[in-house]
Amino acid sequence: MRHRLSSNSSADRSGKGSRGTFPNAGAAKGATPDDARLASPPVDDSTARLFIGQHPWQRENADRNGAALSALADRLLALGGRVVVVPPDNPELVEVEIALLLGEGRAYNRADAVLEPGGPSECHANTVALWRAGQGSICTGYALSNDRWRSHSWVLRLGGAIIETTELRDAYYGFELGDDGAEIFADLV
Repeated sequence: MRHRLSSNSSADRSGKGSRGTFPNAGAAKGATPDDARLASPPVDDSTARLFIGQHPWQRENADRNGAALSALADRLLALGGRVVVVPPDNPELVEVEIALLLGEGRAYNRADAVLEPGGPSECHANTVALWRAGQGSICTGYALSNDRWRSHSWVLRLGGAIIETTELRDAYYGFELGDDGAEIFADLV
């Protein structure tokens, strides 16, 4: 199912503005935790299922969206992996994204995934570039690699094959954006 997002969002990448209507906005460029940060122990999750890195929005997301993150972690970890990285994105937008993932998210078939390398750690921008080139639809959600689920975006070709732009992942879970939602996403990346 393609999700259509409202185009009346006044949130911007900096996280300023009214309540956001789009996931993954507000992340600083390259804000995804790197493997060095992931080597440190998770905090504040009694089952060690959620990893909270050093980005201040990760702490705020854990505090503000903890119950929903826990429900999402249940769903993701049932598919594999050991930990879910709390996203370092604007908490208002993360709240919306998690609601969409819990309501409309689904697993995507990794078997037919192909790698079309883009910029490292730039999955959102890479995905927008391929979408603008007519390569398929934008999907956003989480991807699993090294036993960790992280916020991620990819392209879905007609017929269901995944185009990955950073590195092939072990599993994908997210939702597909319709044209209006993809335009909003592209504007925010």
